[in-house]
Amino acid sequence: MSKLQEVEKEIERLRDLVAEKKKQKRRIADALSLLESNKEDLLGELDDLLSNLTYYYQKHKELS
Repeated sequence: MSKLQEVEKEIERLRDLVAEKKKQKRRIADALSLLESNKEDLLGELDDLLSNLTYYYQKHKELS
């Protein structure tokens, strides 16, 4: 294999590596976006639960 072929092969390997890293970065960004969305949903649900608990606690105090 000539030196030029070796260099071309190494360039192709590095291009493949860069492409794979870009795919990994995109998957990580997608996962982080999904986690952020889920976090917001969970915080909303927790807020609702806290409101309900507060409401029922106040009702319980009024009845006691």
